Amino acid sequence: MRKYKNVLTVIIVALMFVVLVAIPFTVAIVNDALAARTLKEIKNIELPENSKILSEYAVAGKVSGNGNGMQYFGAILIESEQDLTSLQEYYHNVGSEYFISVKGQKSDAIDVLNGNQHYFDGVDDCDFENCYIVYGYGKGGNWFLDLDLRGH
Repeated sequence: MRKYKNVLTVIIVALMFVVLVAIPFTVAIVNDALAARTLKEIKNIELPENSKILSEYAVAGKVSGNGNGMQYFGAILIESEQDLTSLQEYYHNVGSEYFISVKGQKSDAIDVLNGNQHYFDGVDDCDFENCYIVYGYGKGGNWFLDLDLRGH
């Protein structure tokens, strides 16, 4: 009987360990998937004429503003022959589920996010003439997803 108690104790401790380790990883993976979905929704919007995607970026975490809470950010870097006003009007009228913003982009740094730690990849040889960032914030899930430490 004592042997079964020891085995049961070991199993319970092992399960508690697995749950405590698995939850943070699971939450982070789900939140990253929500950020990727935000990026996908932006990429699914047809590009304006004479425009092409140069790079893309998605991140989950506390990326702008103050306080606690997860945010899901997706962005594409485009090169376009259209001017900023035309692009803003175009993306305003696409009818996306997300609020899409467009700003001029002069470097690989994503300045619309807090800090200088977010960059577009693969644009080292770009001169950033006629380049724009098209970005949006996705929608989250439930309170469980707020357990991600990146949102605090």
